[in-house]
Amino acid sequence: MKLLSAVVVLVAALLPLACVLFWLYLGLEGDYNGLAFSWSTDTSQWQTFNWHPLLMVLAFGTLFTMSACAYKVLPMSHDAQKLVHGVLNLMALIAAAGGITVAFVFKHESGNVNMYTAHSWLGMGAFALFAAQFIGGFVSFGFPKLPPALRASVHPFHIFGGFVIYGLTSAAIFTGAMDRQYIGGGGGGSYGISSWPDLRTYSWVGLNLIAISVVLAAAVVMWVHRPPTQRELYAHQKPAAHVQEETPFAPQSQKRFY
Repeated sequence: MKLLSAVVVLVAALLPLACVLFWLYLGLEGDYNGLAFSWSTDTSQWQTFNWHPLLMVLAFGTLFTMSACAYKVLPMSHDAQKLVHGVLNLMALIAAAGGITVAFVFKHESGNVNMYTAHSWLGMGAFALFAAQFIGGFVSFGFPKLPPALRASVHPFHIFGGFVIYGLTSAAIFTGAMDRQYIGGGGGGSYGISSWPDLRTYSWVGLNLIAISVVLAAAVVMWVHRPPTQRELYAHQKPAAHVQEETPFAPQSQKRFY
C-alpha cells in the first residue's frame, strides 16, 4: 500500500510541473515561449520572466507536495524520511527564492508595479511563512534540536503550520494562473480578456491545467494524511497487555517526534 501511495504522490507532484512546461513551450505565442536569460527586449523580458512560474510550480507544486508526504509514503527509516523531507524543503526554498527574485527584477525592468494583486500577496506571504517554517523545523528537529519534551510540544504546531502554508502556496499558484489569463489572455500577447481571445488555445487550456493540477495535488496530500479508519486503529492495538511495541497510536512517552 505504501508503494502505491508513493507512486500516486509522485505522479500528483509531477503533474503541475508537466502542465507548466506544456504551457511554456506550447501555449505561449510566438517568441514569448520558452526560457531566456536577458532583459534587453520586450520579448526576452517575458521569456526570462517565464522562469518565475516554472520555479514557483517546481518549488510549491512539486517539491513541497513530495516533502509533505515523505513521512507517510516512503518505506524508509524515520531518520531517512526526515532527511528526504528536509532536503526537499530546502530545494523548494531555493527554487522559490529564485522565482520571486525573477518576478521582482522583471517588474523593475519593465516598469510595472509590484505587489498589488491577491496572487502577489498570497505568494509573498506563503514564501515568508515557508522560510520561517523551514528555519523553525531545522532548529527544532534537525540542529541543534530541541529536547524531546519540547519537540513533542512543537510537533503538532509544525504539522498544522505545514498544512496552512501548503494551502497558501496552492492558492498562490492557482491565482497566478488566473492572473495570467486575465492580463494577457494566457499567451503573453498584448491583448486582455476584454478582447475575447480564442478560449480553446493551448495557452488558455494550459493555464487551466496548471490550476487544476495544483488542486489535484492538494487533494492527494489530504488523502495521504487522512485520519485512520476504525479498522486501522484496531489493527494497531497491542496484541497483549505485556507486549511493548511502538505504534503510531502509542502513548506520548513512546512516540518519536522527529
